[in-house]
Amino acid sequence: MNAFTVMTLGLTLWLMFGAVGFFLAGTIGLLAAAGMTAGLLVLAYVAGPRYLLWTSKAVPLDDPVITELAARQALNRHIEVPRLYFMDSNLPNAFSVAWSRDRSSIALTTGLMEQLDDHEIEAVLAHEIEHIATCTTVARNVVAFLTAPLSAIASRAFVYGYLKYRNTNKQKGLLSAIAALLIVPFAAILVHITISPKDTFKADYRAMLVLQYPDSLASAIRKINKKILEQPSAGGNANAHMWFANPFGRSWFNQFFVVHPSADNRIDELMLFYD
Repeated sequence: MNAFTVMTLGLTLWLMFGAVGFFLAGTIGLLAAAGMTAGLLVLAYVAGPRYLLWTSKAVPLDDPVITELAARQALNRHIEVPRLYFMDSNLPNAFSVAWSRDRSSIALTTGLMEQLDDHEIEAVLAHEIEHIATCTTVARNVVAFLTAPLSAIASRAFVYGYLKYRNTNKQKGLLSAIAALLIVPFAAILVHITISPKDTFKADYRAMLVLQYPDSLASAIRKINKKILEQPSAGGNANAHMWFANPFGRSWFNQFFVVHPSADNRIDELMLFYD
């Protein structure tokens, strides 16, 4: 994660916490907000990757073929070979976590390993390794760690508020719903100031340049997108930016966190360079 990203993310967190802190305790509140911001950033960097693997129920993958594919792409970008994990899911997808260029992991779903051929799997690995090599994975992990609890709280508060409003306590329900609506933009701001759709395009392009079969990346995107459209992951998640392709449906909640370019746009850009 480069210095500008750290400064931008830290300043945004400090301003948000600082506003509350100053309102509650004046100057002391501002200082407390600065300490909280620094602590959260350090915690997100140190614990984020393990937390994301754990919450995704990822376990170590022992597959010589996929390991060889990952090693080849890691060599192309002059980084250490990422540790490989797999998740039990029929939906083809993948994500990466990293502390640095030389300490990283990639998690693949069983659906991806079963439904894509080796060239397409290598293309997905090349894309994720590009994110690792440019350290955008580190930024994505930090943001995912920070926004995951916020989005979970917001979605539950909104449902709780809606039920309360309908059934028993309209005032309490309305306040809960308003709190949820305030938390969602806060979490979305953290995502959008740190993650850019351009990162995805760059990773696609650079991955294509090192692949033996460049069209395999477009093919992988096409297959994965088809399955996601048929059966998107349930619920909403502020961590959609982590994944190779956004696995979630287009609910009002998820729209706040969309930073992935569409599959069609990604394929069009690849075909432009490929031609």
